[in-house]
This record gives sequence, C-alpha cells and structure tokens, in this order.
Amino acid sequence: MKKFIILVGFVLATLTSSNIAPKTWDYITEKTWFSRNGFAGEQIVFYESVNGVKRAIRQIHGSGVYVVATEIYDVEVIQDTILLTLCPDNQKIRHIKLIYNKTDFSLIANSDSLTYKISSDKPIVYNFQGDFYHGERIPIEILKSVHSQKGMTFENGIFKNIKTKIN
Repeated sequence: MKKFIILVGFVLATLTSSNIAPKTWDYITEKTWFSRNGFAGEQIVFYESVNGVKRAIRQIHGSGVYVVATEIYDVEVIQDTILLTLCPDNQKIRHIKLIYNKTDFSLIANSDSLTYKISSDKPIVYNFQGDFYHGERIPIEILKSVHSQKGMTFENGIFKNIKTKIN
C-alpha cells in the first residue's frame, strides 16, 4: 500500500509539474531575438494573431538602414523545435528549423548555424513598407490584430494596408 501511495504521488507530481511548466511558445513569443549574421544582423519576433495563427517576422538589418528585408513565416512548435514556413507568392516554399535551448535561452538555426539571443524582452518590428531609413516601429498589437491564415504573406495583401493603420 505504501508503494502504491508513493507511486500515485510521483505520477501526480509529474503531471502537475508538466502542466505548470511554460511551453516553448511561452518562452519565445513577443520578444526580439537577434543574431549576428556576418553583416548587420537579423532578428525574429514571434507573435500570435487575433485568430490564433502563430507567426514570426524575420527582419534582416542593413548598413545605414534598419531593415533591408522582411519575411513573415507561419510557425509550428513541437516541444523545443520551432518550424518556420514561408510561402512567398509563386516561389518555392522555404523552411527554417530552430531549436530552443533552455539552458542558455537561445534559438539555434540548424540550416545556417546562426544563434539567436534575446535582444529585448519587448517585440521590436520595424516598418517594412515605405521608408526604411527612419526606424519607425510597428506596434505588435497592430500585427496581432490582422486576421491571417497559414500561408498568407504581406506580398499577397494581408499586410498591404498596415501603413495606414500605423499613422
């Protein structure tokens, strides 16, 4: 009987702790993750749209400008693995696989050996439509408010009018 009670206690403790422990998405979302890519660097911000679609915005920084390229990815999280999928219009689907390292709070990209670290506990997304030189930021609330579907990108109209919402 004593062994049974110990076993039940162990099982309950395990189930309780696994449900309380934050999941990978909770660790990575709405922070700015930065990596030095041999040039000016790049960053990723993860967020969830109002209709529950997990997204990531990857921005590549340039010399003298805040952003030279922006890509918006669909996100799937499987334990500590984060899969980013980009479906640009009429182009080949691209994937990035990131591993979340809980030991040093980093994201490791298997494809190009980049390591992303938290550069800000707040999401920083630079305006990717119009003038890149002034470093205008897009509030994450605006991005989250866009009703999106998997596979939709700003090239095919989902973020087309976001500039008007900023002003």
